[in-house]
This record gives sequence, structure tokens and C-alpha cells, in this order.
Amino acid sequence: MACVIQLVVLLYAGPEGLSGLREYESQLIPVLREYGGELLSASRNTAIDSGPDEIHVIQFSHQDQFEAYQKDERVQQLRTKREQYIARKVAFLTNEFH
Repeated sequence: MACVIQLVVLLYAGPEGLSGLREYESQLIPVLREYGGELLSASRNTAIDSGPDEIHVIQFSHQDQFEAYQKDERVQQLRTKREQYIARKVAFLTNEFH
């Protein structure tokens, strides 16, 4: 069944700091858009020192778009470099809204 899905992603910057995180995003976001994905929000955490550096909310219109995005060769290649850009990532996926 096709339905809207959202991801809430907590990102902790890697060794290259926020500039590295921006570099990583600049490579992924165009691919995300090709699959109908949209970065709804990218906010910086300024309240908690030990929390994530950024919080992203990403939306896809259909689960199959998200799955195709994940399988894209460019996304797979960037995953091998992710450690230099992202120290830690926590993601939550939902398709239930109220």
C-alpha cells in the first residue's frame, strides 16, 4: 500500500564538523529530490550540548520512492564516506499521522 512516509533524522557531525555535514547533504539532497523526496525541515540544535547537531524531517509520497532512493548507486557510494561526515545518525520512520 502506497502512503506518505516521513523520516525524522538526528544527525551528529563527524570529524569534518558542520561543514562536512553540509557537504554530505549537498550531495544527497539532489538525489532525494529525483525520487520525490523533500527535505521539509533542517534545523540546528542550539539547546542541548550533547544532542544532535541537526534535526531533519524528510518526506516521500510513497514507500516505494523511499526504497528506490535507498538503492540508488549514488546513495550507496556516499554511505561508504558517511563516517567522515556523520559520527552518529538516529532515524525514525513513520506513516501514521494524526
